Amino acid sequence: MRAALLHMAADAGASLGVIIGGAVILAIGGFEWIAVGRLLHDCLGGGGELSVVGRLSATTEGQSASGHRSSGRSGRIWLDRRQRSLRRFEVGIYRDRVLPRFQDKVMARKPNREVRARMCDSLAGEVVEIGFGTGLNVPYYPAGVTRVVAVEPSALCMRIAAPRIAKSTVPVDMGGLDGERLDLPSDHFDAALSTWTMCTIPDLDRALAEIRRVLKPGGVLHFVEHGHAPDASVAKWQERIEPLNKRLAGGCHLTRQIPTFVERAGFELDDLNTYYFEGEPKPFGYTFEGRAIRR
Repeated sequence: MRAALLHMAADAGASLGVIIGGAVILAIGGFEWIAVGRLLHDCLGGGGELSVVGRLSATTEGQSASGHRSSGRSGRIWLDRRQRSLRRFEVGIYRDRVLPRFQDKVMARKPNREVRARMCDSLAGEVVEIGFGTGLNVPYYPAGVTRVVAVEPSALCMRIAAPRIAKSTVPVDMGGLDGERLDLPSDHFDAALSTWTMCTIPDLDRALAEIRRVLKPGGVLHFVEHGHAPDASVAKWQERIEPLNKRLAGGCHLTRQIPTFVERAGFELDDLNTYYFEGEPKPFGYTFEGRAIRR
């Protein structure tokens, strides 16, 4: 059975196979970090046997890994198309089904909870939350918040968030899927909240312009984000690993100067603290925590 499963992964053109409890759950060309398999294993409860197999691909010119011969160029084209299709399918499963569950576990650790409590403490009135995720901020909404409008592209994240929303005394309404295009009224919200979200938005300038548009004059953006470190050695590592990190972590950038983006969008920084996040490797953990007022 093990040999058959590995053969299937190799036939898919995978360079990395992760087997948990006898089932191949990750076989994605280009994902070279064996650590991903171990993290997924822990995320799924640590049950069953974990095996990591690198360099599964056995495909050669004119022959598939299953042993079927193909003829010349047409056979190579067929294999290339098949492998690209499989990889798109596999990446989609990882992004849509695995990553939200993994992030829900990772981002719920105690140090993150302490920061979330600080970020939410002074919120009041109507709030728009960009990158609502799985609702990990919901337990920390203070009594002064009258309503939260959640912007979140992942349907699975919203399903995971449902029990947290149900327990909250603050009403939470769905407000859209895309932070770059908010279908919300201008000059309406008292505050905006973003926790570890700006690193993943493709066009951050546009998203911040939208946040500014929907905030009332004097409205406050509360944010905690990770980004570009001031130490040259750490920054160099951030630049090296950012391309792979973007693929593994939902588009997460490591080198963004978050305060620069915020000020460029027309906000005035009212409070800013910077630090290396406790327990995180430095390239992933340099943090910007603050508030900015809409000018």
